[in-house]
Amino acid sequence: MIFLQLAGIISAMKELIREIRTAKDVAFPKEGRRLALMEGPTNCNRDCSYCTVPQRWDSKKTSTLDQCRTQVNWLYDQGYRILNYFGGEPLSPHLKTKEDITFADHTLGIVRHAAEKGMRVNVTTNGDFVTEEVLEDLHNAGLDMLTLSLHTLTNAGVSHLMKGAHMAAERKIVPDVNVVFTNDRVLVIPQIAVLCAQNGILFSTSVVQEYGGGFSSVPEQSKIPTPEQQRDVFSRLLFLKRAGFIRNNTNYLEDAPEFPGNSWKCDPEQDSFVHVHSEGEGEIGVCLEVRTGFQIGDTQLDSEQWRSAKRDLVEGCHDCLYNATFGTQNPNMRGDIPTLINMFLIRSGHARLVEIRGIKAVARQKKQEGYSPHEETTGNIFTR
Repeated sequence: MIFLQLAGIISAMKELIREIRTAKDVAFPKEGRRLALMEGPTNCNRDCSYCTVPQRWDSKKTSTLDQCRTQVNWLYDQGYRILNYFGGEPLSPHLKTKEDITFADHTLGIVRHAAEKGMRVNVTTNGDFVTEEVLEDLHNAGLDMLTLSLHTLTNAGVSHLMKGAHMAAERKIVPDVNVVFTNDRVLVIPQIAVLCAQNGILFSTSVVQEYGGGFSSVPEQSKIPTPEQQRDVFSRLLFLKRAGFIRNNTNYLEDAPEFPGNSWKCDPEQDSFVHVHSEGEGEIGVCLEVRTGFQIGDTQLDSEQWRSAKRDLVEGCHDCLYNATFGTQNPNMRGDIPTLINMFLIRSGHARLVEIRGIKAVARQKKQEGYSPHEETTGNIFTR
C-alpha cells in the first residue's frame, strides 16, 4: 500500500516537472515571443467607465470565424504559444457576429482551433454568462484558463464571480479573478486577493490605464494609484504570490511603483507580446492601444518594415503600464513557479488541494501581519 502511494507521488512529481518545463518553453521561446493578445468582436453587455471598447463595435467590420482561424495560424507561425482571447464579451449568447453566430459559439471555434494547434488558451470574460454548460463546452474545446474580470464590487457581484471560478476549477480550467486597480480600491484589492486564495482561485490586478484608447478612457480626474498606494497593495500581494495565488508577474508587483503615473514605455526591439484586432483579415497592433494599420499577411515580425514601424509608433506613443505588456517584457520564471504549481494542480483535477493551500497561505499571512485585512475591512468594502 505504501509502495503504491509512493509510486503515485513520484509519478505526480514527474508530471509536475514536465509541466513546468513545458511552461518554460512556452513562456520563454527562442524568439522571446510570449503572449498573443487577440481581440474579437467588441460589443458588450456592459458599459464600464474605464473602457471604451463597445464604442468601437461595428458588426460589418468584424472578422469571420475563418478569418479568425487564419489569425491564430499567423500568431502560431510567428512563434506565439500563449493566446489570450477577449472582446467585448466573448461568452455572450445574445450578441451575434455578422455571420449570425453568437459570440459564445464564435469564441468556442477560436479556442478549439488554437488548442488543436498546441497553444495555451485563456479567455477573458465579465462572467455574466458563465454557466456549467458554457464551462463544459469550453473545457471540451481545450480552454486552459478563464480570466473573470470583476467590475461589480458588491457582495452579489463578488459571489457570482467566485461561483463561476469554482465551477471552472471543477472542470480543470484555471480560474483567475481580475480587478482593475484604481486609487479608491486600495483596501479592496488585498481583500479580494485573500478571498480568492481562500477559495483556491488565482487573483490578478492591473493599474488602471488612462491612455485614451480602446481599453482606457481619460477621466476628468485621474484614478491612477500613487506609488505609495501601489507599494502598499503590491507588497501584500507578494506574500500570496510566493504561495502561488497571484497571477501577476513578480517583477510587475515589485517594479510598477517605480513608474509613477504609468510612465513606463515598452521596448520596440522586442516582440514579447503582440495584439491582433479581429477586423477584416486582422490588424496587427503593437499593444492594446497602438494599432499599426498592417493586416495579417502584410508583414512578418521578422521584417524591417515591422521593426521600423514599431520603433516610430512606440517613440510617439503615450506611456502606459499594462500588466500583460510589462510582465512579458520583464519575465520572472522563478517567481512564477508557485503559481505554475497551483495551475498544474487545478488542471490535473486537484482543485480542492489548491483551496487547502490557499487557506493555509492566508493564515500564514495573517499571522505575519498581526491582523487580518479581511476582518479589518469587512462591511466597509462591498455594498449589498
